[in-house]
Amino acid sequence: MLITQDQLKTLFFITAAMYFFLYATLSASPRNDIEQSLQQIMSQSKYSNVHVGIQINRLDSNQSTVLYEKNSTRSFVPASIIKVLLSAYAVDHWGADYQFQTVVGYNGYIQNGELIGNLIIQGKGNPTLTHNDLEQIATQLYRAGVRRVSGNIIYDNSFFDSQIPQYLPSAKYYYAPGSALNVNFNRIKLRLVSTNPLKILSVYPTSYERMVINANFLDDPLALGRPSLSVYPRSWGDEFVIAGNLGQRDYRSGNLIVSVTRPGLYTASVLKTALEAQNIQVGGHIIQGEAPSSMHVFQVLNSHNLDRVINRLNQDSDNMIASVLMKNIGAFFHSLPGTQTKGLIELTDYCKDTLGMKMDELYLEDGTGLSRNNQISPRNYSKLLDRVYRSPQLRDVIFEALLDQRSEYLNWNYKNLDILFKTGTLANSGVNTIAGFIKDRQTNNTYSFVIMANRYNKGRAAYTGFYTNPILEQVAHILNQSTSTVAGK
Repeated sequence: MLITQDQLKTLFFITAAMYFFLYATLSASPRNDIEQSLQQIMSQSKYSNVHVGIQINRLDSNQSTVLYEKNSTRSFVPASIIKVLLSAYAVDHWGADYQFQTVVGYNGYIQNGELIGNLIIQGKGNPTLTHNDLEQIATQLYRAGVRRVSGNIIYDNSFFDSQIPQYLPSAKYYYAPGSALNVNFNRIKLRLVSTNPLKILSVYPTSYERMVINANFLDDPLALGRPSLSVYPRSWGDEFVIAGNLGQRDYRSGNLIVSVTRPGLYTASVLKTALEAQNIQVGGHIIQGEAPSSMHVFQVLNSHNLDRVINRLNQDSDNMIASVLMKNIGAFFHSLPGTQTKGLIELTDYCKDTLGMKMDELYLEDGTGLSRNNQISPRNYSKLLDRVYRSPQLRDVIFEALLDQRSEYLNWNYKNLDILFKTGTLANSGVNTIAGFIKDRQTNNTYSFVIMANRYNKGRAAYTGFYTNPILEQVAHILNQSTSTVAGK
């Protein structure tokens, strides 16, 4: 039977209408299911004392469509998810392969095995220098014939301002400050030498640190004492006081890592220890100063590439790296010396001019996420996620730096979904946040999400995911179920 042209047109329009009706039905279904499910979750008693802000977008090549939002224009404390913003700025301005520097040089001259002058170490914002790098410098000096430094070891950290650590006397490792001159992420790992008497030393001992032990050792091998770690700056370095209870598990759990208060002095102390291990004597002292323009450069030590720095920044939520990057931004793109304030000026301009954020929904006081005064709305944060998705360079670096659903924070395994995320937590303040991307492997759809929960009255400590994980898990469940339904059809 022949079909007329008019019948073909009618058949085409009927088919097209059915397709678009089915598409709209399937597209609306997750939206409705998400709204109903999240209303039910947030009616639970644990959310009665909490403001929650959410925005979930479906991302296409040219635009994003809001799938669900709640309080999306309200500002929330973001905690550590602000590190993704810092990461995006850094990659956009420096590129994934950029490296920061530490310079080792000297003034004077080398004669008959003696460096007649000062050995100088100059920091230029390298966050990944380690004692292994400084041991290599000592080895190279030895091979160059140097057996003695007649003058001082001068450390120059003038590329950044000098800032007293904010959280003294706490010596918790996540409070490690950022400086122009850094080593070992400005932390000291401790080791248990003996239990009777209780003796604790640095894994890499230097003249910088001294230990005062006021702790009780717990004999139970499964005991976790969570000792108190305090630090008190002295003229020669830092005095660390370890108090409370201490068990074997504290060492394995990272509870025996302390932060230093003066990274420049600590770096110079590590360098001196490395020289002495190579039987290179130092006749003078460790002093702070500025590298002279006439300095002879012995070696330039480069950091890891920026993409690796960004990876550690986000996966370990490393506040020291965040602080160093903030000051580098200030130094490179504003003026010397680099300061957090100058970095924040540049970062805020980036939010406004590049990301198109609403300035009345944004306030930045630091780049680590530790400040409870940082404020950003889910709508603004979604603009950041949009840019990450649409920029090939940002997407490659930041997608690699985010955690995935199989990590210890979620430990989910959805058949059809890949979930990449960054968390933020200020437990005692009741701040839980999570943001990232969900990719549907069946349909190739990608969604961005940001979920922020801020407790507004006193309550129990909200550890990572306490408020946010049930919400994200429900969203992922619905999207996974929707994909399975579409695949079944």
